[in-house]
Amino acid sequence: SAPLHDIGKVGVRDDVLLKAGRLTDDEFDLMKKHTVYGHEALRITEQKLGKSTFLRCAREIAHTHQEKWDGSGYPQRLKGDDIPLSGRLMAVADVYDALISKRVYKPPMPHEKAIQIIVEGSGSHFDPDVVDAFVQLEAVFRNIALTFADYEEEREMLRGAPSVAPADGVRRVNRVLLVEDNPINQEIMFSQLTSSGYLVETASNGREALDKFRSGSYELILTDIEMPEMDGYQLTAEIRRIEAGTGQFMPILAITASEFDLSADLAKERGFSGHMLKPLDPEILEKKLADLRHVLDHGSKP
Repeated sequence: SAPLHDIGKVGVRDDVLLKAGRLTDDEFDLMKKHTVYGHEALRITEQKLGKSTFLRCAREIAHTHQEKWDGSGYPQRLKGDDIPLSGRLMAVADVYDALISKRVYKPPMPHEKAIQIIVEGSGSHFDPDVVDAFVQLEAVFRNIALTFADYEEEREMLRGAPSVAPADGVRRVNRVLLVEDNPINQEIMFSQLTSSGYLVETASNGREALDKFRSGSYELILTDIEMPEMDGYQLTAEIRRIEAGTGQFMPILAITASEFDLSADLAKERGFSGHMLKPLDPEILEKKLADLRHVLDHGSKP
C-alpha cells in the first residue's frame, strides 16, 4: 500500500510538481490536492476491483500521510489519534525519504540530520510513539535506504554514519554466507551486512547454501529457518554431520522473525550457535560474534 501514497501527484501540473524553486502559496495549494486526488483515484479503483485490505489501506495512506499530530496538516487537519495509524507511520517514512533523497530542488541530506529533524518534530508533526519506534530502528532505515538509493550522492550521505566496530582484541569475522528465501529480506540484510563491512554471499534455500558451504570458505552462516527444498534446521544438521570427526566447527546463527519461532535453548539443541531476530541489529550481531569467537578461541564449541 505504501508505494501508492503519492499516486495523486499525477494530477498535479508538472510546472508545479517539478519546480526547482520555492512554491508560491497558490502553487502549494495545488500541490496539497495530491492527497485528495490519490484518495479519490483509489476509491474508484476499489469500486472497480472490489474491496480489499490492500486498497483500503492504500487509500487511507494517500489521504492522511500529510496530516500532522498537532492538527496543522492537510487535507482535513486531523489531530492526534484521529489520524489513522497507517497515515502516522507513512508521515515519518515519507519525511525521512524526502530528506535523504536528491530532488530537483535540493541535494540529499545526511542520515543523522534527517533523524534529528524527525526527532525535533515529535509531538508536533509526528506521533511521538512512532518517532520512538523509528529511532529504535534508525540503523535499519539507513540500510534500507542504502539498498534502494537512486544516486551516488545519496549513498555518500547515508554512509556518513560509521559502521559498527568489533570488540577490542576480537578478530573480525569477514566472510558471511546469508541464507534467506525471501528476496526483499535477503536484499535488506545483504545491505545491512555489507554496509557494516562484511563480505557476503547469498543463497536462497538450504540446498543451495549446502553446495556453497562445501565449495566455499566462510566464517559464519546466517540462515532463515523456514525455506523451500531444505530448511534451516536440515541445513544445520547436514553441516554438523559433515563436520563430525573433523575438528571443524562452522558458527551458524538462525535468523527468525519472532522469539516465538525459536528460543535460545532450542536453537542450541538443533545445532545452531545462536539465533537473531529480523531485521538484523548490527550491534547485537557484533556482540554475538565476539562471544562466539571467545568461546572458539578457547577450544570449545558453543
